[in-house]
Amino acid sequence: MGDFIYHLVFYLLAASMFASALAMIFVRNIVASVVCLVGAFLGVAGFFFLLNAEFIGVVQIMVYAGALSLLIVFAIMLTDPKDHETERPKLNNILAGLVVSGALFLIMVCAISTAEWKISDAAPLLERTAVYIGVQYFTDYIVPFYLAAIILSMALTGAIVLAKKDEEGDKC
Repeated sequence: MGDFIYHLVFYLLAASMFASALAMIFVRNIVASVVCLVGAFLGVAGFFFLLNAEFIGVVQIMVYAGALSLLIVFAIMLTDPKDHETERPKLNNILAGLVVSGALFLIMVCAISTAEWKISDAAPLLERTAVYIGVQYFTDYIVPFYLAAIILSMALTGAIVLAKKDEEGDKC
């Protein structure tokens, strides 16, 4: 019974995440697209909870489904609504996108199917995972941690510069 529920939740999460991702691509309203993006982020968080990675699941919800989505909504609100209007893509562009996407999908399938998946012999960490992750961040992974902080700060600064308007009303 436990395996049935686990698999049922897994497939429900996968289906909802896939539907959210497709809706995010095909919805014409940009705010609705952000809402669909939040649904995809929550599906990913659900996968982390299924894998007993609760800390990463909570971080996924707080950072991606919460903060990043809010940042995108603020960026949309700060820009000119005329910039959100898009024309329907031309057939040539759609076909080129399908070919490139299909090629990338085939490369990904080949890479995944030919990769050697090693299973660690280490015992799973069942308690105090947040403390363990915090100690690892600030000891062994301090350089990648600061690099990620710098890259995120640069992205935030770039978003502010792009959203800021000149005196004449043109974009920077």
